[in-house]
Amino acid sequence: VYSRERHPELEAVKAGRYDALLSLSIIEEPWLDKLLELGPPVVLVDFPNERYAARADQVFVDPLPGYRAAVKHLVARGLRRLHFMGSLMEVAAPAPDMDPEKIRVFREGKSRADPDSFLRLAAFRTGMDEAGLEVRDEQVHFQTHGREEEITARLAALPPEQRPEGFVCHRVDQAERLIAAFSERGVWLAGAGATDLIYGGAALPIRIDAQELGRTASELLLWKLQRPARPPLRVGVPMVFEAGAYAKVKP
Repeated sequence: VYSRERHPELEAVKAGRYDALLSLSIIEEPWLDKLLELGPPVVLVDFPNERYAARADQVFVDPLPGYRAAVKHLVARGLRRLHFMGSLMEVAAPAPDMDPEKIRVFREGKSRADPDSFLRLAAFRTGMDEAGLEVRDEQVHFQTHGREEEITARLAALPPEQRPEGFVCHRVDQAERLIAAFSERGVWLAGAGATDLIYGGAALPIRIDAQELGRTASELLLWKLQRPARPPLRVGVPMVFEAGAYAKVKP
C-alpha cells in the first residue's frame, strides 16, 4: 500500500519459488496479470474483480450487511437526508526507480476511486432503497482522506432543510472528521463508516473482521492445493454494524 508502485517486485516473487500465494490488497491489474501467469495458485484478498473470476479465488470484505444495517439505524432515528462519502486514492508510480519529485508531479491532479468504495456505495444505495429513500447524484461524494473541507464547507452552508443529516462513509475516520467539521460550524451531523480497529469515537463503526479475512483466504489457498481442479471461488466476509456505546445520537 505504501510503496511507490503499490505492489512488491515481481522478480522477488519469482525468486521465492512459492507453492501458493496470497495477494493482499493489491489492486494494480497489470501486475496481477503477470502474477497469475507465474503458475502457482493465487488467492486475491481484498480486491474483488470480475476479470479474475475464472483465474483465482477471491476473498473480500462484503459491505452489504453492515452498510444496510447502518442506514436502517440512522433512518430509524428519524434521519432522511443521508449522504455517502467514498474514498479517492493516489495513482501508482509507473516505475520503481522514479524520483520522488517526479512521482509528485506525475500524481498531481490524478486520483482514482478505491474499488471498495463502489461496493460500499452499492450497499448504501440498497439500504436507502429498502427505506424508501432516493439517492440523488448530489448525495454521493468522493474525496481523498483528510481533504473533505471543501465538501464540508459547501454542504454545511446549505439551508437547514437541504443540509445532510448523516454521512455513511468509506471509513469511520472520514465520518469522524465530517462530524467534527460540521460541529465547528454549529451544525449537528451523524456519521458511520468502516473500520477494522477498536473504535470509540463520535461516529458509528461498521466492523471489518480482518483476521477472519486472512483466515478465510488461507483456508481457500490450502484447499486449492489439496484440490487444484476445483473452480475458483469468491467469498465475502460480512461487515457488521455496531451502534456503539460512544455514538452520539441526535436528541
